[in-house]
Amino acid sequence: GDSAYIIFTSGSTGVPKGVEILHSGIGNSVVWRIREYRLSHADTTLQMPSAAFDASIIDILSTLLAGGRLVMPESDSKRTVERVKELIEQHNISTMLLTPTLYRVLLDRIPRTMARLRFVTLAGEKLPEDLMRAHFLQAPQTELWNEYGPTECSVVVSGGRLLPEHDRVNIGWPVTNNQVHILDEQENLAPSGVWGRLW
Repeated sequence: GDSAYIIFTSGSTGVPKGVEILHSGIGNSVVWRIREYRLSHADTTLQMPSAAFDASIIDILSTLLAGGRLVMPESDSKRTVERVKELIEQHNISTMLLTPTLYRVLLDRIPRTMARLRFVTLAGEKLPEDLMRAHFLQAPQTELWNEYGPTECSVVVSGGRLLPEHDRVNIGWPVTNNQVHILDEQENLAPSGVWGRLW
């Protein structure tokens, strides 16, 4: 029940606010991630998200608590595709968490290097279906994971591995100890197949 950290987010409002995250919340998210991704001492993460982005917290904690290695590049190194390529190859990187926008650039420019990874996690933005298809064409051996969640919910609410046979992008299933509901405008459970809001 104790505070683990406070991180600022503007979410959908555009107005920054501090969000208090409890140990129980971030701990739950990290344990889920370690288990689902099969993270271990054999993994090396190239830590790409900014420290101002909550994804950096789960990226760092899940790697270290699984006994893996963390490569934290200087800020300037994250800005050039060539440097990212060097870091992946030099440190035998196995995992990265990226926004879909950044992943598209890397996949377009250095597809063979990206294909060396064990898995890539995409988060922070909607994952376009054409990017999912491009991934399976250019890096079919690399697992592709999609995570979704607002900062207030300890980084991730749902996530899942996407497969080549998927014709649409999905946000996976709820993480352990979480529930996801689709509610109508009156905040009642929406019937199956009916549009609603994610709660």
